[in-house]
Formats: sequence, C-alpha cells, structure tokens
Amino acid sequence: MLSILSWQVCPTIASAQDIPDIPGIPGIKDGFVKIQSALSKDQLSKIEQGQLIQQSKSIQGAAWPQVIIYGKIKASPLQSIAIYLALDHQKAYVPGLLKSQVIEQLSATKVLTKYELDLPFPIPNAHYTHGSDFKKLPADLGYQAKWWMVKSSSTKFVAGEMAFFKNADQTFFVYKNFVKPKSFFARFLKGSMLKDTLFTIQTIRSYIEECVKSKPKLLKKYVNYIQQSLAGKFVYTPKKK
Repeated sequence: MLSILSWQVCPTIASAQDIPDIPGIPGIKDGFVKIQSALSKDQLSKIEQGQLIQQSKSIQGAAWPQVIIYGKIKASPLQSIAIYLALDHQKAYVPGLLKSQVIEQLSATKVLTKYELDLPFPIPNAHYTHGSDFKKLPADLGYQAKWWMVKSSSTKFVAGEMAFFKNADQTFFVYKNFVKPKSFFARFLKGSMLKDTLFTIQTIRSYIEECVKSKPKLLKKYVNYIQQSLAGKFVYTPKKK
C-alpha cells in the first residue's frame, strides 16, 4: 500500500492486528480521528478552504519523522477508499510509480502488492512489497486502510494508515506514516521527503476527485471491489482452498 511510495527488512507481518502503531500517534483502531481536537482553528479554516495540513514529529534514532496529513476531499468515504485502495491501478496516479501488481490475497481485505518506483539517476529504482488491509469504521463513519512493509530494497520499516470519514455532508481524511530508510544519506533528504509526501497526497486526492467527476466506470469497479471484499469475496485472486 501507499506509504509515500517515493520514499520506500522487517519480518513479514501476518495480520492487520500485528501492525505496530506508528510511534507517538494515537491509533485509529476504534473509530475515526476527530481532526478538530488535533488542529487549531486557523488550520481547520485552511482545511475548509481545501488546503492540506502537514505535521511531523521527530522520532529518537530515526532519520525521518513521522508524517501526518489532514485534509478534505470532494468524494464520499466509500469513493475515496475505493480509489485509494485500487491496488492494481495505483501506477496510473501515484507519481513515479512504474508497477503496482497484486501478488497474493491473504484474506478478503488483506492483500500483498509488489511495487517498482522510478528514482532519479544514479539511484536504482526501488522495489518493494507492501501488505495492506482495510475496514469499515463503526456507525457508518467511514473507512480505514493500513499498510506495512513486507520487504524493500530501500527501507527498513514502513507502517501507515489512512482514514476517510464523514462529518455532516463533507469527507475528511487523515494520513499517517512512518518510514525508516536504509540509506545513511536519508537524513539529508528530510525536507525533500516531506515535500514529496505532501505532493503525492495532493495528487491522489485530485485523482479521486477526477474519478468522481469523469471516470464513472472506473469508480464503480473499485467501489464494487470494496463492497465485495467486505462481503468476504476475494476480488484480486481466487480464494485458496
């Protein structure tokens, strides 16, 4: 799943319950995050105007901080999670992504996806496999996705989550991610990582909104994937017998 893919070995994590919490950030495990409690009035006003709010927090011993992004999107929570988790289609809208191939479906909602990311010369392309899972939040509030690293050529650890939730007639989202890169030089690229992360989330939001406006067949396909997955169907690969 998306971690911010442009900045992507820990042991394989078998289930969503085994995914470590991102250090220092309260989880979304039991419901949606109320952004009103995490942001100032000025920040909330900026979100209402369509801006994204990015926060970061240093982690002891880590080259990069944890990243949190808050925003609003012109799509329903179901439409948003459907395109965000269009795993075999992510290469069409995630900047720099050359490959997004589902390689195994562990359960109806839990999937392993293999990625390749184009990186500037002379850095070799990044190759990695992520696991992802999702659920519908209680009281029909929205949807939450989680992802984690299975293996990677460029990072030691990745874990993150994204929640889309409704508030009145609007949809808000919270993106959270923590990455431990392998390279010693990563500490000098912190500013670029934060900038690229924000750009990637902006790009994904724009694509989701574009799908709502002008790609009804594509949107319907992946909305059906979400609904069928929650009903127990393996939508990417046949169920193992």
